[in-house]
Amino acid sequence: MISESHVHQVLEKHLTSSRYEHVCRVKDQAIQLASNHDVVSEDVIWAALLHDLAKPFSPQSLTEIDWDQQSFDVYDKFPAVWHAFYGPQVIEHFFSWTSESVFSAIQWHTTGKPDMSTLDKIIYIADFIEPGRRQLPESAWIRDISYQSLDEACAVITWVSIQKLISKHRRIHPLTMTCFSFYLKKITDNRFSELLSHYERLNISS
Repeated sequence: MISESHVHQVLEKHLTSSRYEHVCRVKDQAIQLASNHDVVSEDVIWAALLHDLAKPFSPQSLTEIDWDQQSFDVYDKFPAVWHAFYGPQVIEHFFSWTSESVFSAIQWHTTGKPDMSTLDKIIYIADFIEPGRRQLPESAWIRDISYQSLDEACAVITWVSIQKLISKHRRIHPLTMTCFSFYLKKITDNRFSELLSHYERLNISS
């Protein structure tokens, strides 16, 4: 088993100070969200702390790992999400430790995916709503939604992410689209229309 102090040592060594502070805020936010939904598990802490460990790396820079060709292809096509998909390999490299539930939450914290576990959803949401993201007018609003419904928060976060990627003319990973389709079906059309209207008002006034 790894210790939290050792994890912090590795994070501080490899992450920028701003990234490290983000990770710590995500941990605090994930703990609050888990408590609100009666989730009691140390996995919340490990997944939150380790979710961005691979962020500074690429398959070209971390040559100690024997990467397959797919890892290079993913990095070429979707560099912004590579750290999530291949975070588990980086964690195993640094800590010689594995956890199926933690690794799942880390893999999907950027794109999301259909039918995520409760831990997957908590990390996916916490990464988006942590208090440091004050520049996003919708963060506080989605934080309120997340305390009522993880599924609604996943739907809204994924929709917002898609809109931002479109506005920046960036490639959207197919998993993000299927994630949105899945969680959209979890809420009624009227409820999503209500959420969408609220989001639009937030951005008009920001």
